[in-house]
Amino acid sequence: MTERSRQSFRRALLAGLAGLFVLALWFGGISWATDAGIRTFEAHTVVNPDRPADPQPWRAQRFFVEPDSYYWLAYARDLRASDAWRLRFTHADNAPYGREMHWAHLPIWGLMGISRGLEASGLPPALALELSGRILMPLFGWLFFSALYLLLGTRLGWRMATLATAILVTVLQWEFHTLRPDHHGFQLAFSMLMWLCLIFGGTGWVRKDPTTPGAGRLPTVQAARRWFMASGILGGLGLWLGATTFLFSLAALSAGAAATLLFLPTPANKDPMAIRPDLWRLWGFSGAITSLVFYAVEYAPHHLGMRLEVNHPLYALCWLGTAECLRAMAVWRTRSLRFPRDAIPAVLGLASAALLPLLLFFGPADWFLPRSGIMLRLHAHHIVEFRTLFTTAGAQSLKVFLLTFGATVPAVLCAVVLLMRRRLPIHRQVALMPLCVAAILFTLLYVWQIRWEPFALAAAFLLTIFLLSEPSDLTDGWPAPSIWNRLPALLVALLCLHFAYSAFRIVHPLRQLFRVEKMDELWLKALLQRNLMFQLKTHAPDLPLRLVLPAEMAPAVYYFGVGDTLGSLYWENPDGLTSATDFFGDPLPGKRAREVARKRDITHAIMNNGAGDALMFYQLATGRFDQLGASQTVGGATARAGTPVPSWLHPEPELTAAANSTYYVLVPSIGQWVPLSLQLSIYRPVP
Repeated sequence: MTERSRQSFRRALLAGLAGLFVLALWFGGISWATDAGIRTFEAHTVVNPDRPADPQPWRAQRFFVEPDSYYWLAYARDLRASDAWRLRFTHADNAPYGREMHWAHLPIWGLMGISRGLEASGLPPALALELSGRILMPLFGWLFFSALYLLLGTRLGWRMATLATAILVTVLQWEFHTLRPDHHGFQLAFSMLMWLCLIFGGTGWVRKDPTTPGAGRLPTVQAARRWFMASGILGGLGLWLGATTFLFSLAALSAGAAATLLFLPTPANKDPMAIRPDLWRLWGFSGAITSLVFYAVEYAPHHLGMRLEVNHPLYALCWLGTAECLRAMAVWRTRSLRFPRDAIPAVLGLASAALLPLLLFFGPADWFLPRSGIMLRLHAHHIVEFRTLFTTAGAQSLKVFLLTFGATVPAVLCAVVLLMRRRLPIHRQVALMPLCVAAILFTLLYVWQIRWEPFALAAAFLLTIFLLSEPSDLTDGWPAPSIWNRLPALLVALLCLHFAYSAFRIVHPLRQLFRVEKMDELWLKALLQRNLMFQLKTHAPDLPLRLVLPAEMAPAVYYFGVGDTLGSLYWENPDGLTSATDFFGDPLPGKRAREVARKRDITHAIMNNGAGDALMFYQLATGRFDQLGASQTVGGATARAGTPVPSWLHPEPELTAAANSTYYVLVPSIGQWVPLSLQLSIYRPVP
């Protein structure tokens, strides 16, 4: 190794280690600040402001901000208690029968491993479990972004890697948040790494000879095989973590690859680069085999069935078919399709790729439960992440869109223009085309359903970074006083502004927490619901509670050990949600609701005051939004909508008063106590 090579290696090593250290500081610092800020806010919160020194035992347990998080933690606890390595059935809801559990085990195993480590250091199991919930996503976020930073650094340079990682860490922070142990961050991470590996593999374009100049940064055939195999394996992991979500990612990437094959010029024999169709078959086999391996890990040998909501062999078949279609397109671009050698695999691939979507849309609803009537109504109207941008943001839609994507819109437009003009080197075109297509498709999906925002952001910002990685390509060939000459500086400035805006949105709420000025509404709701669970346990310590209540609270009921419940917001539990709907959506006097209470041995019914939840159950039951109709149901009566509660439901004034405890926060900046409370009512069914 020459002296110059040693210096280059030392600089790369120093840059890599520095990046990993800064990322560790970021994730560790934000996680610590979040937990410490909440503790500070809670330290200023009491039940009785006249006796602020009284014990506040509800502070002993931490809360999490999404219902999913409580299920992951409860599954980890139950799996450890069972001394098994897999959990396929749970009593978390649908009481007293329980239900199947189909979520992937990677987050569960992660929580178990972290909690075991914490217990080995001397922590009690309950505290170790909740701290593992605080640690899981920041730890995985650090691992993922460290891999991303090193990958981009070695390929695009450390400056671009630093800019890309800094922006993506801030705009995607919520997917790896300490209050949100969940599977979404895993799905996003594996999808992004799959995209990048395929792009670094040349999207099917390779150099004919490693020593031949003129092919830019295209990989050799051997390197392309490694990248394509890595992309397939990472995609298989993404399929394991969330099949239906990953299917969109696979479709977007495949559309980008197809556009690359269709619109980029075919290399001539004399050119130093070539298209290698068989790389797509390798990609498909790598992804399909990985998918099948983890399907066996989850289900073999006793739980096999047609559950298309999660990873299934049909997804592996779809991937193989998609890869075969891309291979056929690549063969068509390089030479004529030969029958039967090429044509028959292409036809079979198209049929295999189409089979899964056809079954999802037109197959039996029992194979894909989100297509059941109650789930369609739930997702269409009551799950926030399934709402459109216009429904969520209303009149502020354009403002929200620009604040989210304003820095990437010029980059996408620029990429489209440059790709249409074919002014870029081939190694740039095969990188930008798939990202451009993915960014456009996921942005359209985001407008349709806001749950696609992180995927759209990831694709758009990666496209921007790849566009800036060789800025001379953006300026060459344009007149000197053209805006194109200033485009790289403009894009960098926009990226820096977006980074500052995103970082402010993360840090400012933490500053407000430490100053006890304000807590995020979602966090505050989670805090009050945690306190509700504590009050229920305190005032009914010896009574096994079986509750029918708003479905979003069901996971917390089980996690905090209050008892069990019926309905929840998950496709795995249609029976429990249907029973809860039959209860609260039943017209007065509630004959059907009383039957549900008897059959399910319901001990208490809890309903938030106000029309919101009663209207939701009425819509799930009837398909109509009608506040007057909802007020004439058991849900409307228990929500105090103005109609009398049926005689077979007895109010529980003492338990209601305890559950409705008002908490007071001493805000130092104004020197006053600010009240906080949930408003709900509790009833006891009488047989």
